Amino acid sequence: MPRSQSSIIHPHLLRALPNHFNSDVSLGTPVKTQDDYSQEIIAYVPVPYLQGLRGYKEALMRVEGEQQHQTYVVVEGMFVLQLQGYYPTITREMQAIVDGRSYNVTTVTHDDTKTLTTLSLESVNKQSEQPYSDV
Repeated sequence: MPRSQSSIIHPHLLRALPNHFNSDVSLGTPVKTQDDYSQEIIAYVPVPYLQGLRGYKEALMRVEGEQQHQTYVVVEGMFVLQLQGYYPTITREMQAIVDGRSYNVTTVTHDDTKTLTTLSLESVNKQSEQPYSDV
């Protein structure tokens, strides 16, 4: 006889889950434009249906810095972000705003039940990128 979800999961766990996803998350997609000097600028535009999400972020590791393609990039940290829900439209090209800080999305995975989306995030300061603000 199949059991309902409520009989499998303890009621205390169900009540605690909203507190587990305690970060405010919004995502933006890149848009390329040019400035007055014809320099390419990448700006991130908020995706309306990916605003006001709930997530859980934890640190993965810390890196002091590295040299890439003759642009100095300071990597502040690597993080894992779990989103409560299935979001198949999130891509690696997007940028996540988690509790007011900008992160580049490096990987996107989904669980087998399509109830959890996991993002690997990288906090990067680049002079050439303009992070968007959902304020």
